[in-house]
Amino acid sequence: MRNQFILAATLAVAAPAFAQNHVLWYYPEGTTQGSTSFTSRHGLAAADDGDACMWYHADFFASCAQMVDSTLPVGQQLVNRVYGWQFLLQDQNAATIQSYELVLIPSDPANPGKPDPNENNTWLRTVPVAAPGGTGIVAWRISTTLATPFDMPNNGDDFHAGVFLPNDAGWSATDGMSVHMTIFGNVSGATVWDLPNLNFPNSGYQLPQFVNAVKRTAAPGGPRINPGVPATGFNNRTMHLGLVVNNRAVTLNMGSVIDPAQRGAGDNPTFGAGGSLPDHAVRWDGMAARISSPAHAGASYVILGGFGFGAGFNWAPGFTLPGLEGDLRVNPALGLYSFGAGALDTAGRASPVIVPYPNGWRFAVGYMGFQAGVLDLATGTVVVSNGSGLFSGD
Repeated sequence: MRNQFILAATLAVAAPAFAQNHVLWYYPEGTTQGSTSFTSRHGLAAADDGDACMWYHADFFASCAQMVDSTLPVGQQLVNRVYGWQFLLQDQNAATIQSYELVLIPSDPANPGKPDPNENNTWLRTVPVAAPGGTGIVAWRISTTLATPFDMPNNGDDFHAGVFLPNDAGWSATDGMSVHMTIFGNVSGATVWDLPNLNFPNSGYQLPQFVNAVKRTAAPGGPRINPGVPATGFNNRTMHLGLVVNNRAVTLNMGSVIDPAQRGAGDNPTFGAGGSLPDHAVRWDGMAARISSPAHAGASYVILGGFGFGAGFNWAPGFTLPGLEGDLRVNPALGLYSFGAGALDTAGRASPVIVPYPNGWRFAVGYMGFQAGVLDLATGTVVVSNGSGLFSGD
């Protein structure tokens, strides 16, 4: 697929610190602009209004944003609560202020992996929010907090988080809003990139279309149409968008340690699609984890994981045990192994390298699933992260 590299502007403002929250990213570095390859409307033409969405794929994420709310009735206290979004938004002419909306959309049951175009099934759509404004081409790291946090209805599995972008006849020469993203592979025109394994001739695995868009109008300035029209999905990029979660929640992203000669610019390990789709057999990627829980600065953590090999990976139905806060999703039928332990730093973060590059086994492992647990000394409980999965194919 031909890529149009539209210049990503330098950020005009930084995100404010969240006193009570932090962010579950699916992006190579997440908190920096250094992983931005270009900006795009994800298949939405100048005449289209629509939702540009990032797919939190069920193979790679489970029980996103899980936390315990002790104010709720017993038996209903475990929730998957979203507090807001953080993303990189760009406007080709910031002086003509436009508004965006934020959305959470389930996958389409008739078209798995695509956002459901039926607006009646959209979980959450915010009111329009005006962009900050400015002069010329401007990009912002936008941080939003919902007035009322939203509890996802499906245990935080398989959904699309996105941004509604209005149509603009000036796109992209003179005006129009877009979202920053990273491209897969060292392609012409890119200065930074993510590097997932893109070749699975033996396993027959199909590279997911992580980014999709749903057209929401039939004509410029026209009314919303329902159902919307799904635009072309993209399997060669991820968008810079994360979900804001409670600071007591534990977030986990699995990453890859890639040969520096191939990784290029950007952090290594990488925690975007390069972490979800490592190349253990040919490139000999190592493995890393990114754990975050600001409320547990200095606390001990452990990383647990299971192997699916070639049989396909399925998260276990959520279950918990005494002393745990949150559902365990790593499937015990696949075995449960420790992949390391340590302590979070003073900001409540850790990025341990589990297996250095080059790995010692050098073959495709198949599906693997991981969760982290963080010890809360105040309560004597272990707070359990979201599930973070990967596919090691060849």
